[in-house]
Amino acid sequence: MELQIIHEDQFGNTVAVALFYRITENKSDFLSDLGFGGTNPIFEKKLRNQISVSLETSNKLNIGEDINKMNRFISYTGSLTSPPCTKNIKWFLATTKLEMTQDQLDSFPIIFGRETNIRGIFSLLNRKLTIN
Repeated sequence: MELQIIHEDQFGNTVAVALFYRITENKSDFLSDLGFGGTNPIFEKKLRNQISVSLETSNKLNIGEDINKMNRFISYTGSLTSPPCTKNIKWFLATTKLEMTQDQLDSFPIIFGRETNIRGIFSLLNRKLTIN
């Protein structure tokens, strides 16, 4: 599974971080805190109903713990993977996979629906990939 974290600063600059997960017996605390895997029913209900979720309601929500486990990223300038597919986005793709349980993965279509959100593969279009 891929989790994309999109951030826009006050100047309109956007950066995207892609984290990849593999199925193991070890749950992801970050995904659990977000409500995936049935451990946070308030977040789960809000996500399912597309209601804004205040991160202040979870005093232990910390994506930094997962990002700090990464030692290398692949970076490039591309576009967002969902409409309006904005261009000139600085992407950072983690080269290390994080862990999640099958229950956590199974909760995604329950919360978001079964329609796919996968965008097709595009050519590099002369973009440079950098491994940091």
